Amino acid sequence: MKKYLAIILSILLIGSLAGCSGGTETKKKKAKESTENVLDSKNDEARMVEIGITYEKGLFVSSNEKTEISIYMDGINVGKMNADEKKIFVACLAPGKHKVKVKRTEDDEDSYEFEVEKDDGQSVVSKISIGLRYKISGLRGKTELKEFDFPEDVESKNYVWLTEDIDRYVKDSGEEIVDLTDVVKENITDIRALLAALNRINISMTLTKGGGYYVSEDGSITITNYVLSKPVLILTHAASIYGVNCYMKWDKVSKILSEKGEYIEKYSTKDEEIFIIDNIEVTVTHEGENLVQINVGEYTGNNSSSENIDKENEEQDSTTDNNSLSETDSENASNNENSDENSSEYILPDSSDRYLSADDVKGLTKDQIKLAINEIYAKHGRIFTDSYYNNYFSSKSWYEGSVSADDFDESVLNEYEKANIDLLAQLR
Repeated sequence: MKKYLAIILSILLIGSLAGCSGGTETKKKKAKESTENVLDSKNDEARMVEIGITYEKGLFVSSNEKTEISIYMDGINVGKMNADEKKIFVACLAPGKHKVKVKRTEDDEDSYEFEVEKDDGQSVVSKISIGLRYKISGLRGKTELKEFDFPEDVESKNYVWLTEDIDRYVKDSGEEIVDLTDVVKENITDIRALLAALNRINISMTLTKGGGYYVSEDGSITITNYVLSKPVLILTHAASIYGVNCYMKWDKVSKILSEKGEYIEKYSTKDEEIFIIDNIEVTVTHEGENLVQINVGEYTGNNSSSENIDKENEEQDSTTDNNSLSETDSENASNNENSDENSSEYILPDSSDRYLSADDVKGLTKDQIKLAINEIYAKHGRIFTDSYYNNYFSSKSWYEGSVSADDFDESVLNEYEKANIDLLAQLR
């Protein structure tokens, strides 16, 4: 009897262990399934969520302190940030609880939990915006993650798209993507005609204070306005051309443009690729899977549109070019010609030679401040992956790009330059 009882107990024990094992596997499988597409939920009740993070660094943080942080959403690593950056992470999340975690070191991490509620149909938009601030301060690198104002003036390259459901995002945000294909095809060789064509479709372009370029009201469209070069159109979040826009993932953009035109491998890099369509040069800049901007210019058979400056025009008398510009452009060109050479070549000519004061820079716009910061790096030959900055500095006679962004060593900056960068960054 004891023998049979032992056999029965053994069978029950084995069955129990098998059940636990099977349950564990099931739980693992369910856990795996729950993380798949968690940031790009196909749930019909899912809502667009944008997490805007402002990263601030205190004055007394040691230079040896690690400042790079990793961002996790619902346990998934979605990117990195460094001090003084602003980024917006866009996801499509199902109703329920979610968590953002920031990790600086193994011993230093902080998190913020939030809940996505079902859309009751009462709000104007179903999108949810959450602003957070991550701050590192004090000599010991004390950190915190708290609710904060949603960041403004965030560049397109600092949007991280964790969802492919862009149509829903655009609809929820109330933003309209304008197709500029026909406008560009018909007017890209003449800046005056290009401005007029944009005006006809209710896109008003304003000449910046420095006269270097035109910009649309929402900042999504920029046209370079260097007097001695042909126009280059720079598109970011709210404009498209040839069926692509900066909300799309890189692989999709590459496929569409390859089908419509010719890929120019010779001048392309891993972050900037060039296509020729209808004798128009389309340069797309991306960071990983995310598109940053699209540059469009007339194809000249030379380099990419980020260096699309017509050398023959540079040798011509500037009065010839002024005849093709609007009255405002001609006036601006005349002012530039009469100004001091340094002031036309530099935003802040002496930023490497003395400590600047707030009074020295109080008249600068935010765009000029950004240029002034990068001007200091450009003086040391830094090559810019951002096509706009590459455009701008390539037009300057003093600029010689010789050091890639990855190889650039900030130790080459002198004490004046470091202090002036800090001053300008506070005003940016």
